[in-house]
Amino acid sequence: MKDEILERALDLSPEDRGELVSKLQESLEMEEDDGEPVLSEEEWEEAWGEELEKRLEDLKSGRVQGVDGWEMICRAEVEIEERIRQLEQQKRR
Repeated sequence: MKDEILERALDLSPEDRGELVSKLQESLEMEEDDGEPVLSEEEWEEAWGEELEKRLEDLKSGRVQGVDGWEMICRAEVEIEERIRQLEQQKRR
């Protein structure tokens, strides 16, 4: 079943895949194993606000360099496709 879900997800448009990734990430950040929120929405927004400020300062100071969003999506797609190939090869063994 997991392979089928992954295949269907990879068939989505880049925009839809990005939205799916965001929703999945949000679900991991917002819930514990029992489904209850780890942080209130206010706490979550405050924590992410602090993180965004830190990242912006890192960019402005030159400590880190920005990478084009589409470039990162393409890199991720290549890595996912490679991982799928590896998994398929393991299944054949």
